[in-house]
Amino acid sequence: MKKLILILTALCITFAYSFAQIPTANMNTFIDNLDSSAVKRATAGEFSTDSDKLNAKDVFDLNRTIFSAGYVPGFNSSDSTAVQAFFGVPILNNAMYFGVAGVYSMNETRVDYNPYSATPSQNGITLGKEVTTGSTFAIRPVFKINDMVSIHYLIARGNSKQVNEGYTSFIDDKNLSVITNTTGNSQWVHEVAVGLVFGEMKLKIPVRLTINDAGNSYSKQYGLTKTDVANQYSEETQTGYTNTGNNTMNLSIAPEFSMPLVAGPMTGLNFGLTLGFDIYGMGQKSAYYSTYKNTPVNGTTGERKQSAVTNQEGVFNMNADINAYPTLEWSLADNRVRLIMEPKVGLAINVTNAGNVKVVEKTEITDQTTLETTTTSGAKSSLVQIIPYIELPIGTAFKPVDWFEFRAGVSYRLGFAMTTGSYEALTGGKYKTFNYNNGFESTMNLYTGMGFIVGEDFFIDLYLAARAGNTATTTPSPSLLGIDSWGAQLSYRL
Repeated sequence: MKKLILILTALCITFAYSFAQIPTANMNTFIDNLDSSAVKRATAGEFSTDSDKLNAKDVFDLNRTIFSAGYVPGFNSSDSTAVQAFFGVPILNNAMYFGVAGVYSMNETRVDYNPYSATPSQNGITLGKEVTTGSTFAIRPVFKINDMVSIHYLIARGNSKQVNEGYTSFIDDKNLSVITNTTGNSQWVHEVAVGLVFGEMKLKIPVRLTINDAGNSYSKQYGLTKTDVANQYSEETQTGYTNTGNNTMNLSIAPEFSMPLVAGPMTGLNFGLTLGFDIYGMGQKSAYYSTYKNTPVNGTTGERKQSAVTNQEGVFNMNADINAYPTLEWSLADNRVRLIMEPKVGLAINVTNAGNVKVVEKTEITDQTTLETTTTSGAKSSLVQIIPYIELPIGTAFKPVDWFEFRAGVSYRLGFAMTTGSYEALTGGKYKTFNYNNGFESTMNLYTGMGFIVGEDFFIDLYLAARAGNTATTTPSPSLLGIDSWGAQLSYRL
């Protein structure tokens, strides 16, 4: 009973402290912040105690009995409030293990406009509604089947979607203009990762499907103008426009292999490979139509229909990354001071292809032959970006007494981006470009934190991260100590 009361108390305290500032603008950042290890956060990712994220070198670091944590991070890149929680239970003396990590951020606004108030919104809609949904979540269940196999699943949704519906103008039922506009920059992520152990060697194989509609938009506009002249004619004009942007699906696989290799401070070698490519939804399409109809009292009704469909063809994206790094470890003062360093060398490649733009126009007039024309414009293009890079994460932990530990880390990345372009004009001409303007990528992250052991069961961990440097620029950030995130965590073990 005492243990149960302590568990419930820990959970209550955790949830009281688990409101967080999570950056929902970047889906990868949101997912990266779903990690149940405050120790890992404070040491540049080098000490992975209690981490539920799958890394080859610590693929089975799942030995906790009851674990629940609350973060209070604040990020420069967002002001959305989120709640996070973690829970894990070993089975059969840790021969098996099941755990769940989750984070949720709720952000939604809705505005309804009275059809009779004629109060315009900021984008000109006088009647109808505006709904913005920015709720974000990520859930990662983990299941260790035995000492050789573990399975990690991730489902996440991020960013926002805005829907506008209503009239941009409304005089009467014969003179109106309607808009339905959906703008989305959200993502869905599904990932299944399998961890395998072969003796001293470890392997992880994550497969991720990203449904990415960042930049996707669907807009439909409809206008009606109708005029009736008594005893003469009735005239009606209808126009409409639809536009559909990119809604790509990307598939990626990122295996990582870790093997022991002892030589001085070196304890192992790690190799990583990432390959991702679009599998659906490349290109964008827009369509326009217009209908004019004249109905005289005496005579034949005349009608003219026009339409145009524009399609961007041949859009395809692919990315690859290959890297290798050793694990170097030092231990001093009877293991009171520990240091881990993993210098990484890698090569990233990004490929973007785009085809021609085709416009199909069609005109239909009463009692006349239908006219259809196809116009092709734009050049075929292929852009290849190559980024060799180096990364140097260093983490250290100092434990002067058994109940307290101080942690720190630094992570530095330097890369150089080179872009080659190949273009083919409609006339048959070809040309190539090469540039490395502002090609340097330089970022540095600083980490620190501390941990307290309360009795034998409770653990309190604090961490802080600061960021300096900007990606793909030679200009440093305004402040070396710009705080990127901070947090607190409470955990409990049986």
